[in-house]
Amino acid sequence: MSAAEAEGAGTFDNPRRRAFNERALLDRAREYHASGGHLDAMVWLNTEGGTLRIEPPEPLGPQPNTMLWFAACEGWCAAMKWLIDRGADLHACGHLDHFPLSAAVVNNHRDAAVVLLDAGVRIDDSPRGRTALHTATLHGNYELVRLLLSRGASSWDVRDPVGEVPETYARRYGYTKTLNLLVAVREAGSWRSYVDAPRLELHALRRELSSLRKGGRAPPSSTYPLHERLFVQAPDDIFTHTIAFWRDDRDY
Repeated sequence: MSAAEAEGAGTFDNPRRRAFNERALLDRAREYHASGGHLDAMVWLNTEGGTLRIEPPEPLGPQPNTMLWFAACEGWCAAMKWLIDRGADLHACGHLDHFPLSAAVVNNHRDAAVVLLDAGVRIDDSPRGRTALHTATLHGNYELVRLLLSRGASSWDVRDPVGEVPETYARRYGYTKTLNLLVAVREAGSWRSYVDAPRLELHALRRELSSLRKGGRAPPSSTYPLHERLFVQAPDDIFTHTIAFWRDDRDY
């Protein structure tokens, strides 16, 4: 990670939110739900006394700060799982038009993002064009960009409200490692194609080996005879099966 990316990966700190904790949210959510309260109720934090208020969602418009959004913003995975298991909306829009996934990403909560991804969140959704991939790139968080791409994010060509794609952010702020990854995956067409590219190169080299040897290149190895047997003599299906177990730095 570059120096710029390391600087961009810090958790956004809001002193108001430190007044409450995950156990308190879970207790209030259970109490509220047991009384018939809506799982997508809104959360309001009293900035003076550090108390939490939960109110029913309003009938119109996006709901600010649902319980799931609030938990994702804080990285409170246990609370998130409790809410998701009972049917909380994974796509309830919150503060600054962020979905819970973007709320987790902007605050650098990787584990919370994984909880949402495992639950089936629509990874490229955005109410205004800024997807979670935009957000992770904007904040220079290479590991979260990599996580989102590995889970199927393909919004590298989606434009945000001012017409910018994720690569634009990475280029502007000098996030070179993130930029290179975005470009490589976009050019490959998908994460799977990007990851499989080195294996395909091995297949291509294997097909060309005979002509290379006729030209005096790539002589047989006397030091590693088993490698020679696998790479040259093994049938195609066995070779393909074997290199499927090989891992390089592209494998997550």
